Amino acid sequence: MSVFKPDLSLKRFSQLDTNELVKRNIRLLLLDFDNTIVPLGSPYLGVKEVRKIRELKEQGIDVVILSNNKRSRIAPFARRLGVEYVPFALKPFLHQYLRILKKKNCRPEETAALGDQLLTDIIGANSLGIFTIYCEPIGTKEEFGTVVLRRFEEIFLKK
Repeated sequence: MSVFKPDLSLKRFSQLDTNELVKRNIRLLLLDFDNTIVPLGSPYLGVKEVRKIRELKEQGIDVVILSNNKRSRIAPFARRLGVEYVPFALKPFLHQYLRILKKKNCRPEETAALGDQLLTDIIGANSLGIFTIYCEPIGTKEEFGTVVLRRFEEIFLKK
C-alpha cells in the first residue's frame, strides 16, 4: 500500500462512522485541526464537529488534536472540547505520533488519524501503520505552504 493512500476518504469529519472505528478496535483518534474540524483562521467550531467529538468520546475513543499550528490557535478549542492537543507537531515527521502512542499506551493498529492533507496527516500516520482517514478541507483559506503541497496532492488524489 502506498503511504499516500488513505484507508478511508470522507467529504467531512462529521460524516465519520464512529461505529466503524469501534468495530476496528480503535481506541485513539489523532485529529488534525485547521481545515479538518474548523476552517483556517475561524474562531468557531461547527455544531456537527462538536457533536462528533462528543460521540467519539462517549464510545470510548480518546481524541487528541495533532496540529502543525501553534498552541495559541489550538488550545482554546481543545479546552472547549475537553481533549488533549499537540501543537507544532511537524507532521509528517513521526516524533509526535510516537510520543502520543507511548503516552496513551496505544498500538498503531488501535489508532486512527484523520486529516485534510495527504502530505502531512496521511503520510505520517501511514508510515506507522495507523488507520488513516482523509477528509476534504472545510475551508478555502490556506497557508502558502499548504497551497504548494495541495498541488502535489492532486497527483495522488487522481490515482
